[in-house]
Amino acid sequence: RLPSADEWRLLAGFEPGGDRCASARLACGGEGTAAGGFGAASPLGLRGLHGNVREWLSDCGPGCRTRLAAGAGWRDAPERANALGSEAFDTDLGFD
Repeated sequence: RLPSADEWRLLAGFEPGGDRCASARLACGGEGTAAGGFGAASPLGLRGLHGNVREWLSDCGPGCRTRLAAGAGWRDAPERANALGSEAFDTDLGFD
């Protein structure tokens, strides 16, 4: 199942440290997503929570006309690596 926004913040609320471009797969010259095991490991051993792809959440926006995604993806700047908030997207939107 998809995590809620609160669950995701608990999982991703750690400082990965090191070079954000090398450890988080952000918009630093690379293109496309990396393998699922890429990035710094969390204290629970989870990887990819600070870059590579955004995470779809189980929460939705007002009236469920939008879906929420959290985190940073490979198109995001390194400054966004620790963004623990979520963004609303149209329910028809998909990503590569």
